[in-house]
Amino acid sequence: GQSLLIHLGMTGGIFYSRKNHPQKKHDHFIIEFTDGTQIRYHDPRKFGKVKRLDSSKIDKISEIAKLGPEVFEISPREFVEILKKRKGRIKTILLNQKVLAGLGNIYSDEALFDAKIHLLTKADKLKEKRLLKLLQWSGLRGARA
Repeated sequence: GQSLLIHLGMTGGIFYSRKNHPQKKHDHFIIEFTDGTQIRYHDPRKFGKVKRLDSSKIDKISEIAKLGPEVFEISPREFVEILKKRKGRIKTILLNQKVLAGLGNIYSDEALFDAKIHLLTKADKLKEKRLLKLLQWSGLRGARA
């Protein structure tokens, strides 16, 4: 089958709409369904990408193959192990998509604030309890952006 690979960039979004809803200036891609509803890809700054490809080739795309696990797909133990073996700053590590996929700037900021962890703290210096507190933040466990 076929798949759509969508990278939202910094300002992109996917929106559900009725056909009669006016199209916006930066609606760059529209999928229309038989019932008149639509899915619209909106990206004012045009940093995102939309690509149609054979579903069997998704895992072969270098950007996808290099991604780390998503936070909501790993156990708390795996989360702690991944971060404890990193010597860099916790915020930088959380943003590194090769380490943990899907965490953006806002999710990592909110999670660090909630866990009372300074963004410059070295990940390998954090106690397991603090890392688990970081993981417990609901936005981090549910981040799919």
